[in-house]
Amino acid sequence: MPFVALLLLQRRPVAGRALLVTGPGCPGHGLCRSNVQEQTRRQVALLNATAQDLFSLYWCPGTAGPHGDPRGSSLRQAQEGGGLGTLQGQRQKAAVVGDRGHGADARLSSQLKCQGEPFSSESDKLCNPGGIFFPAFRVNRTSERKEVMVAMYKLFAFLNASLGNITRDQEELNPTAKELLDRLHNTTKTTRGLISNLTCLLCKNYNIFQVDVSYGESSKGKSAFKKKQQGCQVLRKYVQVIAQAARILLPHLSPS
Repeated sequence: MPFVALLLLQRRPVAGRALLVTGPGCPGHGLCRSNVQEQTRRQVALLNATAQDLFSLYWCPGTAGPHGDPRGSSLRQAQEGGGLGTLQGQRQKAAVVGDRGHGADARLSSQLKCQGEPFSSESDKLCNPGGIFFPAFRVNRTSERKEVMVAMYKLFAFLNASLGNITRDQEELNPTAKELLDRLHNTTKTTRGLISNLTCLLCKNYNIFQVDVSYGESSKGKSAFKKKQQGCQVLRKYVQVIAQAARILLPHLSPS
């Protein structure tokens, strides 16, 4: 049986088959908008243009000051659950900076919108995406357009599930981080629209209505630190991957 789970989040990397459309094949008409190719091009360009900003919003560079947490919170403490991303850690931070004069409240407010220490001062180490594997991307600008479209569908199906994972965690861990949550929701909305348009192009142009896809590891059941780290790693990898995807896909979507 085909695996109808484009938006499902799994506990571990899994493979499946996403049904692009219902029924035994692609419908003859009514699936695509007239400007679907241009819309797809704009969505890819938008995701590429905003990826770095999303990553920066996630870990908030510099909000803890040049020396990190004033209390000297270590990486080990954060991993054990005592980092400033926890409620206890936030209260400790508030107690330290509360008497530092005008501007302390603003710095704390900014910190609470992000992941806290040690992410603000050790992002290069903690957000290294070496263990994050997006779907294999074996196409280039000279590849057949059909191959590029299928590869893009796999990539954005994976990304959509990963964004859902990250958004769920941030709603739990940083419910007041409105700017970050809004950006996550907007990125997810754009990604879903892009998937819809790729569905249309694959069906209309190549009669492809099933694609084998894979989904990343779910963070359910992990500690707060691990959830934050996984999100940070995925978003850093996303910055790299979307740039590559845009370089390859956009020429295929340009008006001929």
